[in-house]
Amino acid sequence: SYKLFAVNVAAAVFLLIFHLSFVCIKEKVNPVVYMKKAMKGIIICFTTASSAAAFSTSLETCKKEYGIDESLANFGVPFAQILYKPTVAFLFFSSAVYAAERFGITVSVSWFVTAFLLSIILSVATPPIPGGTMASLSVLAAQLALPLDGIAIVLALNIVLDFIDTPVFVFSGHAMLVLIADKFDMLNKKVLRSINK
Repeated sequence: SYKLFAVNVAAAVFLLIFHLSFVCIKEKVNPVVYMKKAMKGIIICFTTASSAAAFSTSLETCKKEYGIDESLANFGVPFAQILYKPTVAFLFFSSAVYAAERFGITVSVSWFVTAFLLSIILSVATPPIPGGTMASLSVLAAQLALPLDGIAIVLALNIVLDFIDTPVFVFSGHAMLVLIADKFDMLNKKVLRSINK
């Protein structure tokens, strides 16, 4: 079970660094400035494990700190918080592989494809509340014929992983929204690059 935990933490850290690097290079923003602007939302997500709890802060950060046009932020923030959850999808897929390996379940290419697609679909269906992944994990177990004992271990780990995954997928969604805003000329780059006092 420590392997599953370590792999998910490593994936979350990788995604955070990837999105931070990508947006800072593309938009020519100092990473320290960008992270300072993101910290209020990250702290709320980290302490509550809920993207819904950080929604108003996320919306305010996107508009006032990142300089995203209000109309795009009002549409993009809720859209991203529901549809863009790469850490949750990774958690589901790695959990399925872990449970199959741990309990000696024979897997095939079609099983991996099904697990991958289900992980993406269920990450979208997962409610943005603490423990929201529990219902989705039981659906994953049923569809992939995984023993519930394996999912029980994952559920126990998920309590901790939720506090790591939530801030990362919210942060990643914001980074993607900044890039989309720039592409459609709906980004105030002066606001994005300015240093808050």
